[in-house]
Amino acid sequence: MKNSDPIRLFEDPEISSTLTVYLREDPAPAPALLICPGGGYENLCERAEGEPIARRFNELGFQAFVLDYRIAPDRFPAPLHDGIRALQMIRKNAAEWNVIPDRVAVCGFSAGGHLCGMLGTIGMQIAPEIGIDPADARPDGLILSYAVLSMLPPNQHTGSRRNLLGEDAPEDLC
Repeated sequence: MKNSDPIRLFEDPEISSTLTVYLREDPAPAPALLICPGGGYENLCERAEGEPIARRFNELGFQAFVLDYRIAPDRFPAPLHDGIRALQMIRKNAAEWNVIPDRVAVCGFSAGGHLCGMLGTIGMQIAPEIGIDPADARPDGLILSYAVLSMLPPNQHTGSRRNLLGEDAPEDLC
């Protein structure tokens, strides 16, 4: 199993988001999994929810990719833009990375699960904002692991809401 140095998602030096590639030893084309670690949009739990998950999915036959997406003080839609760009990049490099381009799923934990949920529901609508074809922004499957599912009371995850949307986020944004 090989892994890359983090690859910048955008040319803009102000945007720090990256993608780390974990490829199987087997050169046969395989489905891909984009992994979004959790951390309440405040930090990223990559040690537990990044590389170990990628390596396990490699063993299960997937090409794996770990997204280091923008967190606070960056706000919505920055993390969503990062996920959209990562999906596009995986599909664009499908031949080089031995990925089956119509079998690219996302897997996220906690706030990363929330991000994956947004990719699966509104990502295609947001993609044109950053010049990406909506078809490239569509995950083919979702794995939401103990995902943050609500930003509204009474079931809201207060920290994720504050970090993603700001202190005074209007409820229609939630």
